[in-house]
Amino acid sequence: MEKAFIGLDIGTQGVRGVVITPDGRVLNSCKKGFDSMNVSKEPGRQEQNPEDWWRTAMAVLAVLSDTQAEICAAAIDGTSGTLIPLDEQNRPMMNAMMYNDTRSAGQAEWIEEEARRQQAAFGFRFNSSYTLPKILWCMENGIQAKRYVHQTDYIVGKLTGIYGRTDTSNALKAGYDLTNNRWPEFVTRLLPKEKLPEVLPCGYLLGEVSAAGAEATGMKKGTPICAGATDGYASSLAACAARPGDWASILGTTLIVKGVTENLIGDPGGVIYSHRHPQGWWMPGGASNVGGRCINEWFGMERLDELNQKSSRIAPTGNLVYPLTARGERFPFVQADFEGFSLMRMGREEESVRYLSVLEGVGYVERMCYDSIETMGVLVPDTIYTTGGGCRSKVWLHTRAAILNRTLKIPFFTDAAAGSAMLAASTVYFKELSKAVECMGRIREVIEPDPVKAEIYNEYYQEFVCEVEKKRQVEHEYI
Repeated sequence: MEKAFIGLDIGTQGVRGVVITPDGRVLNSCKKGFDSMNVSKEPGRQEQNPEDWWRTAMAVLAVLSDTQAEICAAAIDGTSGTLIPLDEQNRPMMNAMMYNDTRSAGQAEWIEEEARRQQAAFGFRFNSSYTLPKILWCMENGIQAKRYVHQTDYIVGKLTGIYGRTDTSNALKAGYDLTNNRWPEFVTRLLPKEKLPEVLPCGYLLGEVSAAGAEATGMKKGTPICAGATDGYASSLAACAARPGDWASILGTTLIVKGVTENLIGDPGGVIYSHRHPQGWWMPGGASNVGGRCINEWFGMERLDELNQKSSRIAPTGNLVYPLTARGERFPFVQADFEGFSLMRMGREEESVRYLSVLEGVGYVERMCYDSIETMGVLVPDTIYTTGGGCRSKVWLHTRAAILNRTLKIPFFTDAAAGSAMLAASTVYFKELSKAVECMGRIREVIEPDPVKAEIYNEYYQEFVCEVEKKRQVEHEYI
């Protein structure tokens, strides 16, 4: 029986899973949605029920386990900055605080002062999307947890019975020092050491599927579970970006840009932050609040094929849209009060034009992200890897390629789950993450930019950047 690896992606909208062989063949895959993307009705709060994650993960794993292959290991990724406080029996004490929950903004400001030295080194600034401010909010609001875990950690705990371990990728937003591999002093002043998890490099063996985990999912008891990552980290691996010089755009619910560099890239502005590659390199990048969420909320999923077909004949539109579904941006700039805008010069009444204008808007933001990276002395190549649900739209791919004026390479499997499968194989089978990505990653399609459209889009992009700057200045003056 041939060997294979399971990758599981716990996203914002649901769970995706895949079974992949060491040579990159997909033997099985499954996806199932959550009951709700936000169970909270209070402004500024974004919550999900962790038990909904587990029920959905069990259903997906049951399908993946019914594969004619020897499952050698599995790994799991989840949303970055999502937090769940657990009681003495490792049960959730409240709904999960999602990455885009903003109630801990005040705690983030206090932590920012305490962590100034570390932030300068790693190029990030604590804000409400990080887990450490959320932990402090819980403590200040009477939630005395045994431990605080990330989304990935919770599913791993349900599978293995081990809740006290995490990976370097998730630990970053809890304040973990990736250079010295330790919890820094400003974190241990806030939290007793017994509440802090043991941190492992991504891909390293974390535990094994327990008897209870096996019964719940159909997985074989004793199957190795390797340390996973955040969804952005896993998605960049799925995109085949694993060696220095590689860069990837992950277009899912949100837009994530991530690359691999030999040296640590610091950003005093706190826009770009760096994860640690298990081979000693660094993975700088950032996450915008724009992405596929605006498509889902404004147009729905049922008519996307029709809209893609109609909009393919009308690009470029000349409209300028910054498609945020809520207030606040974190990449290509950090501004909590920033609001999106829509300057419609044509087709305001035509849904297909509005749809394409939103696709273009995400492309403009993506280009702003890469421009901000290059201002830090990083060379972004002419070819970008890309994954995520947004890659299912050919119109979006061609639009983005023209706006970026770069070649896009799309792998065969475009979801973060594939990156998690690569992490599972990286130490168990290949002994090296870059080798796992090289062998398991397959490029499905290459999109070249249309030179005529690229020239037109370049003019519109310059106008878009000017509108963003005007909007930012106006909102700062209002404050």
